Amino acid sequence: MHTTAGFGWGSTALIPIVQPLTALNPSLILNSMVKYKQPQLDDVFGALANHQRRAMVAMLTQQSRSVSELARPLGLSLPAIHKHIKVLERAKLIDRHKVGRSSEVVLRVRALAEAEAWIEEHRAYWSRQLDSLGAYVDELNERKANGTNN
Repeated sequence: MHTTAGFGWGSTALIPIVQPLTALNPSLILNSMVKYKQPQLDDVFGALANHQRRAMVAMLTQQSRSVSELARPLGLSLPAIHKHIKVLERAKLIDRHKVGRSSEVVLRVRALAEAEAWIEEHRAYWSRQLDSLGAYVDELNERKANGTNN
């Protein structure tokens, strides 16, 4: 059995507290994150976590652009913009291809659509949860106003 140690207050001194890291019956542990297998979605959200990459995506929603056109308004050097472009490519948010001596960057909408679908699914779930909580609070307030506890 794995354990973790911590410290708690005893009568006069800190006393080590040892707690098991695993439940008595590991089969009862339910971890829904183990079933989560969408690394592409992780890459998309990771890429969009940076404000400069979000600005790049916003620019690309209007039209495709060259690498230097993306770098200029952000005040980034070409090596820095190339690092951001690699992150966006890995997330499959953009495509880059050569046009003459420069590279053109194009937004890929599919990865954004998948992220939007995931957000919408969870928004609907939490909306239902909050509606249910609101109804419960209203019911409690009504009971309190009527002087009943049941």
